[in-house]
Amino acid sequence: MITNIRDVIGKLNRINDDLSSVISMERVSKELAKKDDNNAGVVLQHLNQNQRETTSSINSKICGRDRELETLKKLLKEPGASGDCDVNVIPIIGMGGIGKTTLTQHAFNDEQVTNSFDEKVWICVSDDFNRSKILQDIVSSLNVSTSEKFTYNRNLNLLEGELKRNLQGKKLLLVLDDVWSSEWEKLLIPLQSSQMMLAKIVITTRESKVLRKQHEKNKIVLKGIEDHDYWEFFVSCAFGDTEANEHPSLQTIGKQIVKKLKGSPLAAKTVGRLLEQSISIEHWEDVLKSNLWELGTSGDDIMPALALSYNHLPEHLQQCFIFCSTFPKDHQFIAANLIEMWIAQGYVVEPETSSKTVEEMGQIYFNELLSRSFFEEGNSMLYTIHDLMHDLAQSVGLGEYVSCHGHKTIKDNTSVRHLCLQGSVKLRSICNVEKLRTLIVSNRVLCQEDYDALKSIRVLILHGYQMRNCSYSIGHLRHLRYLGMPKASIKLFDESLCKLYHLRVLPYLDVFYENLHKLINLRTVNTSTYNQLPHFMKKQIPPERLIFLERQYRISQLRNMKELRGLLINDLEKISNKEEVEKANIKEKSHLEVLYLHWCDSDTSHSFTTTDEVLEALKPNPNLKHLYIAGYKGSASPSWFMPFTVHNLRILELTDCRCKLYLQSIGQLPFLSQVCLKKVDVRIDIGDELTILFPALERLEMCKSSVLFESMPSSLFSQRLSSFPRLSYVEYIDCYGDGLGLPWHMFSTLQTLRITCSQGLYDHFSMRLILLKELFIFADKMVSFMGEMNAFKALSHLTISWSHRLTSIWGLHFISSLCSLEIRHCYKFTSWLGERMEQGALLQKLGYICLKYCTKLESLPIWLPHLPSLDKLEVHYCKSIRSLPEGGLPASLKSLHIIDCDQGLMERCREESSSEWFMTRHIPNKKFTNN
Repeated sequence: MITNIRDVIGKLNRINDDLSSVISMERVSKELAKKDDNNAGVVLQHLNQNQRETTSSINSKICGRDRELETLKKLLKEPGASGDCDVNVIPIIGMGGIGKTTLTQHAFNDEQVTNSFDEKVWICVSDDFNRSKILQDIVSSLNVSTSEKFTYNRNLNLLEGELKRNLQGKKLLLVLDDVWSSEWEKLLIPLQSSQMMLAKIVITTRESKVLRKQHEKNKIVLKGIEDHDYWEFFVSCAFGDTEANEHPSLQTIGKQIVKKLKGSPLAAKTVGRLLEQSISIEHWEDVLKSNLWELGTSGDDIMPALALSYNHLPEHLQQCFIFCSTFPKDHQFIAANLIEMWIAQGYVVEPETSSKTVEEMGQIYFNELLSRSFFEEGNSMLYTIHDLMHDLAQSVGLGEYVSCHGHKTIKDNTSVRHLCLQGSVKLRSICNVEKLRTLIVSNRVLCQEDYDALKSIRVLILHGYQMRNCSYSIGHLRHLRYLGMPKASIKLFDESLCKLYHLRVLPYLDVFYENLHKLINLRTVNTSTYNQLPHFMKKQIPPERLIFLERQYRISQLRNMKELRGLLINDLEKISNKEEVEKANIKEKSHLEVLYLHWCDSDTSHSFTTTDEVLEALKPNPNLKHLYIAGYKGSASPSWFMPFTVHNLRILELTDCRCKLYLQSIGQLPFLSQVCLKKVDVRIDIGDELTILFPALERLEMCKSSVLFESMPSSLFSQRLSSFPRLSYVEYIDCYGDGLGLPWHMFSTLQTLRITCSQGLYDHFSMRLILLKELFIFADKMVSFMGEMNAFKALSHLTISWSHRLTSIWGLHFISSLCSLEIRHCYKFTSWLGERMEQGALLQKLGYICLKYCTKLESLPIWLPHLPSLDKLEVHYCKSIRSLPEGGLPASLKSLHIIDCDQGLMERCREESSSEWFMTRHIPNKKFTNN
């Protein structure tokens, strides 16, 4: 009987898999059938198109566009006509996903292009053309001081006047990306009537009809990438690290697939990542023979290629991807936030047979979508979805995932489950509110009636919320898992919020809730208090991983929250006894990874004994990974700082602690990778049994601190103690003891060293750090830098800055690995000691030299003409340098900037037929000016 049941279950599972695949393909085919010939994107009957946002930041490499890129850069660098303001329009036309924005980003960020303009502005226009907003964005982007910024004014006449005033006598590069309407031409009116020297306007668009005939003179039409370049790009995406030549059969199949991709980089990247999932003939032929290729309605349609990649996603990843279409186009996602929303919707399942948490599984989901190019990585760990991918997600969502703005309505609102609502439209006119599982509201207010109706809501996000002095009741929202909103300075929700037992994510609330301890599933709190945290902590911990407990909250309110991932406790000096701390059960919170303990500087009547007891009672669970202690004014170190108690510790930061902390066993912690000490004295006892010291430490930062290693006889070093085997970064700021407390001879693996305001430290390490690659010296009191023989064998970057006593540099030719040299704000620096012409030939790799504010330096080094690889030379504010080297400048030099130096030297460099002009005429990028 059991065998029969298993067979039946197996057959049902196979039928379910087949039906899921059919339904998925049916979704795609039905929605692609709705395509409009006049639009390269999917036309959705149930959805109004959303605004897109792009930036000038380069987020992808350019492929096979060398000719077009050079043409665009040439057009941008061409001088304008004399006389009135010369406004040149450069249109870039091509289908969606063909690379218009990427091409423009590369030209926009080109150094020579940048030097050709006084102002550069990037505006994403999108389909919702708003003239006053665009003008305001242009004015706000100009390089004028903050006091001159034109703030929040939408009056067209005033905006145009301010624009003309700020552009007078300047050269402007303006990019209007993703243009859909000919209304953009209205922006030309104030530019043409201004007193600018020159304006170059780059337009990217899918539609040539938005251009007048006179604007097509300089147009660049992007078509599919040439076969050879496109194949190379496809191979890099499809084969990854696998050698393509080892798979001739797959190359044959791949070339047939490439013909279907229409030369689109987006299609190659997306389908290539799909093929990379399995380097097998069966998988590649399955992709080649898919029926989805037949769904295209025009010759340049790449939507079938994107749909194919979507169709091959596992069902759980399809759900996660479609959910993203609830947000407006080009919304910037924070991965941790998005993962929590997926979890709230039940899309992420915690495996029964794995030790991974549901958050870790969600991160795996996200990484998988990222690796398959469904997400694009931007700046500051933010992620976006390409607008065509967004169209695809909305099309297969079958009306469940909707973003609506303004006063527009949805044609079929019966199936809406996830809604992003922008503007003042009434919620009930949009959809059946009772069935909503996600509601994202921007710039509008919900009333109690709205909250009462949200019976199925799991994710509720309030953006740009107009706070009112109300206290709404939401205790009936029993399914709510994720609540996001700005920091509230008033009590927006009443005490019923504490009935939300399933709530995982909560916004920062600056009000008191008596029953906060009832939120037993609470993991994280989103908070603006995060911005007040130390820089070292913010680099490591996302704000979505912290609970903030401060002010009127009692620490005992944490007692039932066993699911906490991160915990910050402020104002610990206000706790009067250890019993209150013990009630919090910190040591029982096995999921707690981050613990931040902060005593403020305010006066307190509590004794050292009480402070010691409080820290002792805050003993964490052994699973803790990140520990931060700040402002501790006790007299003793906690007894729990032992390997068996903090065995999994990865990061330790100690700041402003009054007592000398005794960290007996810190060197034994097997996973400790980062240590930061600020205004603290530390004693470390090595012990006789230790055979490896700091086995995992990679980064050490010290500021106004000292470290004393005890029980470390010198004979121990050479005999059996392995020390700091992975240490690669040390930062040493304003520390006392001349660095003698640190065992520099044990830092043999160090690659980056930053020294600030630490007298004489240079003398202790110069001959010992043979693997050092980067050396930064700031405000050190050394008089001379010496590149001695056999020292710094691997050093590639040397920066010396604000060293006011430095007078000379000697022996740079001994550092044959040097690639970059920067000397800044060294006002007494006067000479390159012992220099000879032939020394330049020894510096084979030196490609960049920067000298700034070396006001007493009278000459460039005489070996400079003999540098074989020098690419860029910058000399700023060095007014005592009155001539270039007698031997001229290297033939390899491509960029020369002499800024605010001797006026005669700069004039001679610009004057044709002068000796300096002949020395510099071979350099393509040069600048001689006063700022």
